[in-house]
Amino acid sequence: MATTTNPPVTKEQLQSARSGFLDAFAQCETALIALGKRLNLKAGDYTLGQRLDSLRKIKPSPTFSKAKADSLATLVERLTCLNEIRVDVVHSRMCVAPIAGQMRACLINAKHADNDAPIARLMTLEAFARCNKELNEIAGALAKI
Repeated sequence: MATTTNPPVTKEQLQSARSGFLDAFAQCETALIALGKRLNLKAGDYTLGQRLDSLRKIKPSPTFSKAKADSLATLVERLTCLNEIRVDVVHSRMCVAPIAGQMRACLINAKHADNDAPIARLMTLEAFARCNKELNEIAGALAKI
C-alpha cells in the first residue's frame, strides 16, 4: 500500500493564510461596528479592544433580550481570545521555520522582540484555518444579533 505525503508548506502559503486571518478579523470588526450602531453605542475611533470592552458591558434591556445579551457575551469572549493571536500577527514580522516536523509561521511581537529571550507565537497552516473558520462563524453570529 502506497502512502502519500503532503508537499511541504511554503512561506507563500503561510503568508496567504496570515492574510486570510487578518481579512476574517476585519470581517468580525465590521460586524462589531454594525452591531454597535444598532445598539446606539458611541464607538468613535475606538480600538478593537475598546469595542470589545464596550460590548462586554451590554446588559439585557427591554430592547435587548437576555438571550441576545448572553449570546453577545459568549461571542465577545471568543473574539477576545482570538484577539490575543491577532495582536501578535499584526505586530510581528513573520518568518517561517520547520518545527516539530511542520513548517510554522514564527511571530514575535515587536513589543517583545528586543527581550533577551522573546516568546514566539508559532502558527501552522491548520491553525490559521481553524482561527479563520471560528472568526467567520463569529462574524455571522454577530450579524444576527
